[in-house]
Parts: sequence; C-alpha cells; structure tokens
Amino acid sequence: KEAVSIILSIENMFNLADSFRRCPDPDYLMQTIGCTTRESVERAYDWLLPIISSHPSTINRLPSSASCFLLLRAYESAQNDDQHVALKELAAPLLKHVRECLGGSFGEMEAILAADLLLKEICSKLSDRRRCARRVLEEAIGIELSPNNSFTFACKWNCGWLFALIDTKYITSLISRCVQFVSSALIHERGGVLRSYIIALHKYISFAEDHKVKVNHSFVETICNLLSRRPQIYASAMERFDDLRSLTLQVINREFQMRFQQKQTGNESSDLSVRNVFFQSASGKEEAFTSITLLQAGIALMSYWKEPIEFVSEDDKIREPSDEIIRSLASWFIGEGNENGDRGAAGAAFRRSRKKAIGEDQWVMMAKSHCRYIGRQAALSVPTQFLPRLLLCSGLPHTSFTTMMKRLDKLSDEKSSSKEISSAYKKILTTSMSVVRASHLTNHRAIAKKLQGRISAYCRIHKIDGSYAFSNWLGEIVSDAEKKIKA
Repeated sequence: KEAVSIILSIENMFNLADSFRRCPDPDYLMQTIGCTTRESVERAYDWLLPIISSHPSTINRLPSSASCFLLLRAYESAQNDDQHVALKELAAPLLKHVRECLGGSFGEMEAILAADLLLKEICSKLSDRRRCARRVLEEAIGIELSPNNSFTFACKWNCGWLFALIDTKYITSLISRCVQFVSSALIHERGGVLRSYIIALHKYISFAEDHKVKVNHSFVETICNLLSRRPQIYASAMERFDDLRSLTLQVINREFQMRFQQKQTGNESSDLSVRNVFFQSASGKEEAFTSITLLQAGIALMSYWKEPIEFVSEDDKIREPSDEIIRSLASWFIGEGNENGDRGAAGAAFRRSRKKAIGEDQWVMMAKSHCRYIGRQAALSVPTQFLPRLLLCSGLPHTSFTTMMKRLDKLSDEKSSSKEISSAYKKILTTSMSVVRASHLTNHRAIAKKLQGRISAYCRIHKIDGSYAFSNWLGEIVSDAEKKIKA
C-alpha cells in the first residue's frame, strides 16, 4: 500500500502517465494494448478512448484497423441518442482518422484495410453490428447529397456512404471488395437498406465494367439468388420502391431475352452447373438453356406482382398484367397453348437427370398470386399431380381455386363409368401422397378427409354454391372408410 501511494505521488509530481502516453519509443501505449486484433483493441476500449480524446496525436500511432475497431465499439456502446452524442464528441479524433484513411490520405494500403474491416461488418449476422458499421461509414464518408441528387434516399437508412465511396481516391482498388461485401450483405437486409444496397451494387458493377476492373460477381445472378431465396422480402421492397422494381424487371427480362437469343444462334453455354435447365416457352416459340435460379426468380416476380389499383377490374373480367415484362414472363411460363403440360414451367427439366425443375413450392406461389390472371393460368398449367397439394394450401384466391376444381371435374367428364372416374382420382391421390409433405397423411383416407375439409372451407369462404364431382368423390371415400372402421 505504501509503495502504491509513493508511485501515485511521484506520478502527480512529474506527470509520468502523460509522458508514458506521449512516448513513441518505446511505445508504451501499443505495448499495453498488446496487439491490434479486434479483441485486444476492444478490451482496451474503456481506457484507450479517453486517452485518444485528450491526446489526439496518439491516434497516428494506431493502425487504421485499430481506429475502426475503437469507433465501432464506441457506436455499439451508445444505448440512446444522448450517449451517442457524447461518444461522438469523445471519438471525434477517431472519426477523423477513419475518414482520412478511407479517403486515401494515408495511402492505398490503409484505405484498403479500413474499407475491408468496415465492409466486413455490414455482412455480420448480428443486426447491431451491421447497424453500427453503416452509421460509422455514413458519418465518416457519407455526404450531404443535394436535393437534385438521385441518391438522397439512401441517407435515410445511413446508406449515403454507398454512393460517396465511389468518389474516393482509391476506388478502383476498392471496387471489387465493395461488390463482394455488399453482395454478401444483401441476404441480411430488407426494406430501404436492401433497396440502397441493390442500386449501389448495380452502380459498382457498371463502374467496374467501365474501368475494366475484374469482379467475380454477376449482378443478374445475385438478384436471381436473392429472389429465389427471399422472394417475399424482395417483393415487399419492390412494392415500396419503384426504382428497385423497374431495375429488377429490366434485368430479369433482359437475361431471359439473351438466353433465348443465344439458343437460337447456337451460342449457349455448355457449363451444366450454370445453365443446367432446358426451358421452352409455353407457346413453343422460344427455348433456352438456363439456370434454375433464373427460373425461380421469374416465378417469384410473377407470384408477388400486384396490379395497380386503377387497373384491377371491378367486374368478373380477368385481365392480363398491366406491365409488359410481367406479361412476357407469364406468357413464357404459364401462357395459353400448353394443354399437354410439356412446355413452360411445367416442362422445364434438368439437362442431365430430366427431372422437373419447377417444384411444388413454385406452383404454390404462382397459384396464390395477387394477380388473378397469373393465378388462373398457374392453375391451368400446373401438372395434375400437384393439384391436391395446391388445394391443401391456405389462402388460395377464388379464381385459382375454382379453376383447379374445374380441371379435376373435367377428368370425370372424360370417363364413361364411375369405376373409371374413381380409378383416375385414386391415381392422382396416389401420386400426390409422395408430394404432400405431411407425416400424418399416410393413406388415401387421411388425405381425402383433409382435402374434403379444405375444399368445403374454400366453398364457404368464396361463397360458392353447388358442388364439385371431385369433392363428392372424396366424401364417398371418407364415408366408406369410416363404415369399415365401425364394422
């Protein structure tokens, strides 16, 4: 205790702590931190940040990674706006250092290191870390965009930095990293942030192409993967933002047109891992080798397409989609003239295995489409084996439901005897049992009972009078099975 008191009194007398902080050789500050890994810097955060605030010159002895770590830690610590303001003032030297690093004041390598670290954070699975990284980048290099600038929308979500970054000194060295990390971050975001990232990614890839910088990412493949993996979230963003919707439709349509043209000229790719699906339009006029993700993306666009209110028919007339690109997609996938089910979405098949490329999940999406025309055409085009699976879904629109029931009733009209009708319906149920993914539906009686209940519920919901032949047949199957059980 006496030694501690002596040391403290000497420190007060000669101001040793301040001398140690300022001493560059040996660098006691860096020796105390230990190393410049994120863990080491974050452990030193509580005592290091006040030192940097009171002695801004010490920051020049820290590498850019340490400055970024400390700044991220400071923003993560702010629990409310008041704390954020206080920490922002305390961390002002750090923010200035990070801004200069990204701007290229300390050279290309420091700019790359700082950008790598912060861009990795926007890909984190933890939402708080992504939010803090966006805020740091916005306050470091985000610019006050003028009202005439078309990217002012991004500032609302702390995404103005996406477009300011392209004006930095070493952007040609950073552009490939920007494309890589922004592409990876898409899977975690939604709404306005997702919109900002996609538009910025398109701008980055266009910039790279213009400046002959190689990037290992294709914009259309990125969009297709995102649409196939997160169709509902992407569709929600498109519904809110016209520029995102317009960009997506143009990109997907252009890709389909290019694939059809390449097949006609004989220049299609032989890479089965990329273009591994043979697709022929419903009319039979166009055909192409394409990727499964492109097909799934086209289906997602159609399924979640919502017609403008002024275009929705108030009468019973079902109109084609108002958008020209959506009409084209619908004609390719589920257009008229495909009664045999060997073209369009129903006929798409993998090149090697010849298995059907479009599964039940995609047919369910199309049948439940908000656009009545797409829902009806999907119900007409879906392979018969999927009909029971679609009828078991909740949320089928009136048009899709009645179209599917009429298709099933048409099977009975084509048969001359009740035995043939029963045989045809049993064949459908037998096939559908391998499609329906429900452990408790293991036999004809179970699936028939479930189907009958769902069909009856739809008839009540949609206020449909009368009955369907398929529903009556299901009732007979259930009734006969219950009699056998009682006997």
